[in-house]
Amino acid sequence: MLGWSRLWAFRRRLRVPLSHVVTARWDPPAARELWKGWQLLGTHIPGAIAAGMYYRRGGREFWDVRRGRNAVVIELRGNTYRRLVVDVEDPPAAVRMIAEALRDPAPDVARGN
Repeated sequence: MLGWSRLWAFRRRLRVPLSHVVTARWDPPAARELWKGWQLLGTHIPGAIAAGMYYRRGGREFWDVRRGRNAVVIELRGNTYRRLVVDVEDPPAAVRMIAEALRDPAPDVARGN
C-alpha cells in the first residue's frame, strides 16, 4: 500500500502467496460496478474511491481503486479474500507479470530474482 491508500483501506500491507492466485485480468468495468458489497472496513466514495474490505457473493474482497481505469482483478483461492481489485500503474504489465509467475513460480537465479 502506498500513500493515501493506507488511510483509505485501513491497511499498511497486503501479502498473498502466489499459490493462492488463480488468475489476474485488467478489468476496468469491474471496478466501476456500483455495488462493491457490504463494506466491512475501508472507504467508499462512489465514482472516486473504493478501498478496504468488502463482503459479497459469499466471500471477502479487498479493494484499492481510484476511478478504476487501471483496475486489475486478481482471483484467489484458499485465502482470506476471494478476490483483490486494485489499481496499478501499468495494468497490462502487471497482468503479464502475474501470468508469467503462475506459469513458472520458481525464481530465476540467472535474472537475479
